[in-house]
Amino acid sequence: MTNQRSKQDVKEAGNKLKATRDMCRYCFEVLINELVPATQQKRKRQVVFPTPENLSCPIFVTWERCVSFSSQNYELRGCIGTLTPRPLSTSLREYVISSAFKDRRFEPIKYSELTSLRVRLFFYILNYGCYII
Repeated sequence: MTNQRSKQDVKEAGNKLKATRDMCRYCFEVLINELVPATQQKRKRQVVFPTPENLSCPIFVTWERCVSFSSQNYELRGCIGTLTPRPLSTSLREYVISSAFKDRRFEPIKYSELTSLRVRLFFYILNYGCYII
């Protein structure tokens, strides 16, 4: 069995699936909507997914908290994802919430941590061929 995707297909998919500032901003907007009850918001933020809806890939969302602004040291606060290709238009939101609140290794992220957080997005698109001998 060999990999059916050409190098050009992988390159094109890679160009489409680069994490952008808009995607990171989207992650923070989703997080804020979850942290701040609708009754406390002046108006519920409308969060729009910033990429084409037909893209699918394995995805991981990682939250890190800055523990020292002077040395830019970060510690893990949550990371959840999947190696199964999922549509980004729905799964990014799902994994933003899961990684922030459902990673059993950590307490759920709190509103007071927002200013010290960063988000990292990992999209896996390279499928390497293998041979059965």
